[in-house]
Amino acid sequence: MNKTYIIPIPDKKQQLAKRLAKYSGRIYSKVVSTVFKLNKRKDIWLSKNNMEKLIRLYAEDFPLHSQSKQGIVQQYYYNLKSYFKSIGNHQNPKPPYKTRKYNKVIFKKSAIKLKEGVLTLKNGRKGQSLKINVSGLTNKPKYAEIIYNHYQRKYRVHIVVELSNKNIEYDNNKVLSIDVGQIHPMTTFDGKQLLIFNGGKLNSFIRFRNKELSRLQNKMDCCIKKSHHWHRLNKAKQKLLYKSRN
Repeated sequence: MNKTYIIPIPDKKQQLAKRLAKYSGRIYSKVVSTVFKLNKRKDIWLSKNNMEKLIRLYAEDFPLHSQSKQGIVQQYYYNLKSYFKSIGNHQNPKPPYKTRKYNKVIFKKSAIKLKEGVLTLKNGRKGQSLKINVSGLTNKPKYAEIIYNHYQRKYRVHIVVELSNKNIEYDNNKVLSIDVGQIHPMTTFDGKQLLIFNGGKLNSFIRFRNKELSRLQNKMDCCIKKSHHWHRLNKAKQKLLYKSRN
């Protein structure tokens, strides 16, 4: 079983995370531009393996782990694969064509180290490793990403840890009946005790959220995109979405 944890990056290491994200964006943009230029000139799609070889030369001096560079190429080709699958099922599908100034930074197992409560994300011989204290973490992550949180305006590390499944012994003589609903998300009865989970507060918040999102979006549609007022409204919208997700 895999479990994902989100770990904050200390303020003093935010600039390092930003630099890594910028290098990642340069590699991603190089992949996009190369694929489209070749497709436009010769009407062929460059294979993933050939692109990895090209990026190995292009980003030789970039302070990123070799597996991280490979992961960025795989990220684009995963999106491109979805485009090929959509052909015939959707009208006028478009391949991923947008370049990125910043992109998530990918770390595979070989670039991750956990020792004495310190998580180290390696960035090759030429790059500075990112070290974060994670005293409560005991299992070494098998995958990690540095992702920018637009509401908090900070970078965070998302890690995937593999956990062993626990063997649970069930008493087959006991039965729990569950009725799922909208007003009450769940009503349960085990033969002796009845429990009703009231969802009124949650439903009320969802209605409020949808109403506020509609109001903010209508105001944003009346503004010039990327203007000062548009950014203020967008910030309020992201704050509401962030609170809703929590």
